[in-house]
Amino acid sequence: MKMKKLVAMVGLLATVAVGVAGCGSESGQDDAADTRMTEFAGQKYTAEDGSVMYFEDDGEFFWYQSDENHDDNYYSGEYAFYFAEDAVDYIINDLSQFGVTQEKMDAYFEMNAGDEFYNEENFCCMVLDNKVFMMDGQKTESDSMLSYYMGFYAEGYFDAANMSTGNYVGFTKN
Repeated sequence: MKMKKLVAMVGLLATVAVGVAGCGSESGQDDAADTRMTEFAGQKYTAEDGSVMYFEDDGEFFWYQSDENHDDNYYSGEYAFYFAEDAVDYIINDLSQFGVTQEKMDAYFEMNAGDEFYNEENFCCMVLDNKVFMMDGQKTESDSMLSYYMGFYAEGYFDAANMSTGNYVGFTKN
C-alpha cells in the first residue's frame, strides 16, 4: 500500500517538477513555529540507505553518508520545515516555480481520503539550505544551495521526494 501512495506522490511531482533544479526562495519559518518542529529539532534520523541526518536545535543540519564517519562525505547547512496547510501554502506560493497548484494538492488529498498517513495533516515540506559539502576529501563551501522535499511525516517517519529530482527518501527517527 505504501508503494502505491509513493507512486502517486512521485506522479504528482512529475507533473510539477518539469525542468526545475536548484532554484527557489530563501528558507525560513513563521514566528509561530508548528509544535511538530520538536519532532526534528535536536533529533537524528536514519535514511533507508543507511545515511543519517542530524537536525540541531539551532536550525542547522548535518547529513552524513555514514554515521561511522563524520569527517568526510557530508553536507551541512540550515533547515526549515512547514507542516499541513502551511506546507501546502508554502509550496504553492513560495515555490511556484514547481507548478504545484491548489487544485493538484486538493486532487492528491482527495485521492488519499481516509488514509491515516498520506493526508494533509501529515503533509510537510523540508527546506535544506546547503552551505558546506565534503565529498571524497574535497570540501566546498557555498553561499546557498536550496533543496526542497515534499512528503509526509507521522510518528517518527518522514517519507518524501526531492522536488527538483523526484528522488525518494524515507527517514526514521532514532
